[in-house]
Amino acid sequence: MLSALDARRRRDAQARVNAQADLDRQEPMELGDESWECGVVELDSLRHELAEQLFARPLVHVGPLRRCPPRFLAEAIGGTPTGVPPGVSWERIANSVSVRAAVNEGLQQIGLQYQLESREWRDSKNPRRYLRELLLLDSHGRELGPRDVGFGVSQVIPVISEALGRESSLVAIEQPELHLHPAQQSELGDIFLKAALPAGETRNQFILETHSEHLILRIMRRIRETHLGKLPKEKNLPPVRPSDVAVLYVEKEGPRSIVREFPLNERGELVKAWPGGFFEEGLREMLS
Repeated sequence: MLSALDARRRRDAQARVNAQADLDRQEPMELGDESWECGVVELDSLRHELAEQLFARPLVHVGPLRRCPPRFLAEAIGGTPTGVPPGVSWERIANSVSVRAAVNEGLQQIGLQYQLESREWRDSKNPRRYLRELLLLDSHGRELGPRDVGFGVSQVIPVISEALGRESSLVAIEQPELHLHPAQQSELGDIFLKAALPAGETRNQFILETHSEHLILRIMRRIRETHLGKLPKEKNLPPVRPSDVAVLYVEKEGPRSIVREFPLNERGELVKAWPGGFFEEGLREMLS
């Protein structure tokens, strides 16, 4: 005899299986589908309008956890891709040769030996649409999907595409360093500098929310090398000066959050001591 608890567990398990089957049978939802909540769309529109009023350029936001695309993107003939998770740049990557070229350049720069390619064919079940697949070719020529490689690869591709594949935008990125090796986190700093400097109408501006001291230290290093005339020529980096970078630290103070600015000098050093042991933690672990 099954207990009431066992019977309920079986019913719950079967309900999950049925729900997944229903999802698998559904057609991918188009990005402009009216089933999206109106409030989300209105808020997104307001955010972009506010950014253009304040910064005279469109706002691009890359969230802290970038979703992988499905293995196959369905696209109506003459239409727009469907099945692409909102809030990330996989649609642009799939559609644009120049964006994919920028991503491949960035992957090489941070030391990830992959080349991103797109392949498409007509859907045999529906001749009015075709399927598109994004592939990563490794150094041995093997074809892999974004879901088949290290998680950090799928997390950094949208970051690189928005940094190097756009112009004249305000790009806000949360945790660009997510799931990357420390050396690769440092190289991201150079990618952002190349996309932002020298400042001009077609260059991007970045707001980076990061916990990576490796990324911050790389930018500080480039300021110091600019001052000393020692920027590595092989990197083809633009000069970086203290006025190009604003370091802001957010901390709790009772019920409020306080934003403190920490200026940098020409040697890439913090003028004021960093609060909370952000840079001191590594030294404490080594010397204690």
